[in-house]
Amino acid sequence: MVKTAKPSAPLSFKKIAVIGFGLTGQSVMRFFEDSTTEIIAMDTRAFAPDKQDLQLRFPNARLVTGGLDQHTLETADVVVLSPGVDARELDLVNRVGKNTQIMGDIQLFKQQATAPILAITGSNGKSTVATLVDLMINAAGMNSLLGGNIGIPALDLFAEGDPDFYVLELSSFQLDSVDELNAEVAVVLNISEDHLDRYADFDAYIRSKASIYRGVKREVVNRDEPTAPAINRSSTISFGFSLPDNEQDYGLLETSKGTWIVKGKNKVLEVASLGLQGRQNWSNVMAALAMLDQAGVSISPAVIKAAQAFTGLAHRCEEVAVIDGVRWVNDSKGTNVAASMAAITGITEPKVLIMGGQGKGADFSLLKSAMNDSVRAVMLLGQDAVLIEAVIGQQVNCLQVESLEQAVEAANKLAKKGDTVLFSPACASFDMFANFAERGDAFKAQVRVLQGGVS
Repeated sequence: MVKTAKPSAPLSFKKIAVIGFGLTGQSVMRFFEDSTTEIIAMDTRAFAPDKQDLQLRFPNARLVTGGLDQHTLETADVVVLSPGVDARELDLVNRVGKNTQIMGDIQLFKQQATAPILAITGSNGKSTVATLVDLMINAAGMNSLLGGNIGIPALDLFAEGDPDFYVLELSSFQLDSVDELNAEVAVVLNISEDHLDRYADFDAYIRSKASIYRGVKREVVNRDEPTAPAINRSSTISFGFSLPDNEQDYGLLETSKGTWIVKGKNKVLEVASLGLQGRQNWSNVMAALAMLDQAGVSISPAVIKAAQAFTGLAHRCEEVAVIDGVRWVNDSKGTNVAASMAAITGITEPKVLIMGGQGKGADFSLLKSAMNDSVRAVMLLGQDAVLIEAVIGQQVNCLQVESLEQAVEAANKLAKKGDTVLFSPACASFDMFANFAERGDAFKAQVRVLQGGVS
């Protein structure tokens, strides 16, 4: 059970409207439950399955389902949006009172946080980097708390004690509802086309990600990222695959005896010693090291050891099993094309792919370059399976299936000893699953059936 999160300094809101009954909405209700603030929580779903339990958990809150209460929108001091709620779709700007603020939980968080915020965003890799930063800070003998778009909702972190740092993974949706984050350190790891069903165009998505730098004290920038903002200040540290020009920046040194992550001209660690392999993960490690430098955390041997020991996150290129010489890999966290491209190109052995889901308006033509001779076949399922086949069907054998169970069965028949079956959807999960974790667990359950277990 989540501890009751108490504001460090009570906010003077008389009435708040919380939109969304999910994890974020519940964290907002916990944040205010011991205050005198009137809480009205609303969910646009006519049937919200958690409503009865939430009413027992928050007896002093009023819960509204099936739409938004207009009187509440007009009279509330603040409307707090869950990240999955599109303010434009609900026309909130024109529906709230003239003195009503619209914000997200991260805006509330940053108003109350007393410890420095280390903020991480990007289209891919942000969970990995945020987890690495958290592990490495704690390995340095300091205390950090990890939350936001990963694990614990940000406001619930206030119940976990007083850390040296807050490490926040932030999505573009969370950044959209913050005026100015004022983080101690911030990084945009990379930006590729994603969520184009929510943004007017790619440029709008880029601006959303780049907003993490507003008011930041020290930046970390990916110098290989073509969409990276032109930040040329002494407070910037960059990382990339090239050798760095400046002594504070990170890069790669490739020699006949191995490849090293370097800071300036100094070797930091050999990439062969890392539990995370693949160039994208080497980039993630460099970003984490740069974040610690910017936060003033010494890169000690214990910190290096923590980086080397980290083997990755569940649902991110996670090896599930080897069955009859075939390796099964779960990359359900590949929710966009760029993430799946990194997973596909990072596996050099022959492979059978399982892809598909809710594409969010993505350009699937980018997948063409990965459909080479190493791809035996692609199993396609979900809402946008037809769109993916229309793009890659001339290059590789595609098979449409109705379920993940059918996809696993078909992939098992096609894969040969020495192959990898890679489940990397390149799509969101919401057409068939609650989230990417549920989808990944379903894949792993089907692989266990192949091993002779039960689903």
